[in-house]
Amino acid sequence: MNTENLVIVRWIDIASHDGAWMDFSDAVTMKPIQVETVGWVIKENPEYIVVASSISPDKEESVTGSINAIPRGCISFIKDLEARV
Repeated sequence: MNTENLVIVRWIDIASHDGAWMDFSDAVTMKPIQVETVGWVIKENPEYIVVASSISPDKEESVTGSINAIPRGCISFIKDLEARV
């Protein structure tokens, strides 16, 4: 796994209300939310990017967590970051 590409991704996500009922005047004010995800790019292609916010530095036992697969159409920008150890 190449863990040299540390990035911040700003993207638009779905907003939802899981309660049983919501006043209509509140419902019409809902909109998608802006999210920022920081992590290592573990896969990218023209359709989406996969970012892992947690990775194991152990090369023998490669594990990862906090994974987001983000559609390119939802991404506002991607900025490379400098990893410090």
